[in-house]
Amino acid sequence: MTREEIEQTTWDYLRSQGLPELSCAAVMGNIEAESEFDPNLIEEGNGIGLGLCQWSFERRTQLEAYGTDLHHQFRFLWAELSGDLGDTGANFQWGNKSNYLNHDQFMSGQGSLNELTSAFCFCWERPNVALAHLARRQDSANTYYNKFTGRQTTDPPIDPPTDPATPGDVKLKNRYLYGATDSLFGRKFISKNNTFVVSKVIGDICIIKDGNITRKVPKNNIINQ
Repeated sequence: MTREEIEQTTWDYLRSQGLPELSCAAVMGNIEAESEFDPNLIEEGNGIGLGLCQWSFERRTQLEAYGTDLHHQFRFLWAELSGDLGDTGANFQWGNKSNYLNHDQFMSGQGSLNELTSAFCFCWERPNVALAHLARRQDSANTYYNKFTGRQTTDPPIDPPTDPATPGDVKLKNRYLYGATDSLFGRKFISKNNTFVVSKVIGDICIIKDGNITRKVPKNNIINQ
């Protein structure tokens, strides 16, 4: 997708969740400052941040455990923002702070666009204050509000494509798998079996049976028999 298409889809997704236009623009102004709407961006220099919102540390670990394609990032963002966590593995991430709009005010679009943008920045994104570039976030939010307000939204393609399960057994390229997207994410585990049955493929994640244990592993770690 082009950047323009990602911007449109982001707006449509947030609006489809019922977020008011002012708050949608505030989110998008922050995304522009974080990643310029590149869902594959890795933070320059230290490599810590990932994706549209430059998720870092535990939040990045949780995102990668859930999935990192654009559809997963939208759902993960909404889970962290709304508290509707579903199966994302996310945590509610809004922290009310004095001098900023609270969560209820943000979700209902109360306040000016600049106030909403500041609140999302410091209560949800929580960047290094010295490097926050708040003026850029606010300028971008105003640009997106003027660009998209009143837009007739379309149903955004938010569901990751589900491929049919691969028949038969598969192997992992590395049985000593580091970074498998299950409950052991970020820790090395030794699989019990040489081969596995794939029960489902969702986006870039494979659901496999490792003995009696169900695991989620990156699809690129699968070798079809």
